[in-house]
Parts: sequence; structure tokens; C-alpha cells
Amino acid sequence: MRKTAVWYGISKLLQALGLMLVAPLVLAVWDYRSLAVGDIIDSPEIIGLVFSVGLCLMVGTLLSRLFRHGKDLQGVKEGF
Repeated sequence: MRKTAVWYGISKLLQALGLMLVAPLVLAVWDYRSLAVGDIIDSPEIIGLVFSVGLCLMVGTLLSRLFRHGKDLQGVKEGF
């Protein structure tokens, strides 16, 4: 089994998760739209979602760059 294909798959899942977390972030910002910008930034929901989106996208992109040779067809067949 090729571990590079598994890590490449995990990296793509992390990137997808980061993109899916953008919608709750937008909804949370929309919910606080009547407040001042400083109050929006100080909200724990906003801080947590921004951190989660950034972390998922950053780690997912880093892993996909490190294990990009695992995306070939043979690697995907053996990894999954």
C-alpha cells in the first residue's frame, strides 16, 4: 500500500473541509453585521471559524504539495 496516496487523499479532504467551513464563517459574520467591526473580530465564533478555515486550507495545501506524487492512478489504486 502506498502511503503517499493516502496522505494525498487526506490533504484533499482537509482542503474540502476548509472550503466547507467558509459558509458557516460567512453566516456568522452576516449574523453580527449590525455590530462594529471590532466587536465582530472579538467574537469567539468568528475567531474559531477563521482559525479552522485557515488551518484546514494551510495544512491541506502543504500536505498536497508534499505528497503530490501520490496522486497518480497507480498510487490511488494501491492507497485506497
